[in-house]
Amino acid sequence: MADLLHHDGKAHGVHLRVFAAGQRLHDDVLRAVHDDLGGLGGSHTLVVQHAALGPQYPQRTGAEGLAAVAQLGQLLGGQAILNAAQSFGLGTPALLAPGLKSAAGELPSAADLQNAGSLASLSFGQGGLTVTPLQVTAMFNAIASGGVYHSPCIVSSITGGTQVPQQPQPAAACSPAVARVLQSMLTTVVRSGIGGDAQPHTGTAAGKTGTAQTGQFDADGRELLHYWFAGFYPADAPRYTITVLQDSQQKPQTSSAALFAQVADALAVLDAAITEKPAENS
Repeated sequence: MADLLHHDGKAHGVHLRVFAAGQRLHDDVLRAVHDDLGGLGGSHTLVVQHAALGPQYPQRTGAEGLAAVAQLGQLLGGQAILNAAQSFGLGTPALLAPGLKSAAGELPSAADLQNAGSLASLSFGQGGLTVTPLQVTAMFNAIASGGVYHSPCIVSSITGGTQVPQQPQPAAACSPAVARVLQSMLTTVVRSGIGGDAQPHTGTAAGKTGTAQTGQFDADGRELLHYWFAGFYPADAPRYTITVLQDSQQKPQTSSAALFAQVADALAVLDAAITEKPAENS
């Protein structure tokens, strides 16, 4: 539980903070670009770059891709990215239960983002940004929920006269149109992109891989990394939002996307058992 709530893993490669900033673009432009570039295998960075900078920009990967995202960050501006990140719950603790809050993570200040280097780092998920697995889950849940952010909570009520602190009301993180585009993109990542390991045996899934640098190294001088996969299941009618984080590893034996698929398959079995139970008792 402590790791889930307080682990500050830099979510490099989970580009939803840039996607979220894409809500500042016109919905019709973003949707049209997605329709035109739907076969690109789920590179969120690439699709948003095209939406903001125009389809004349070539496909870019690796260092060139990061440069394109930095260029997008300059175009959007630091304040727009911060506003979008905050709309998805980043930089804010969640009140989970009386006396129990999650970690807030970290966001750079607007003043910090006046520096071009800091703005570029934030644009592709590094620099002054840290997030918890719970925050990443809530962010993807907002996309699955049509753009509505629900603050995580693990206590719905308490008996015996103790009052439960008022939970924040659901709030719009992005427009429903942008959420639909993001849902489609994330589905493409699993169906035909780099997240294919996340495809469950039953039903559809949507999500995104992410690899975070830690600055920590093993005895052989190899950097230890955080390996993420976050998404929702089923993709066409989301019921569950799932985040897998493999913490500080050189290379895991099983990808985080494959572990996501195993969780989704287990949930499918559980759902089937719950659905069949009334019929057995009738």
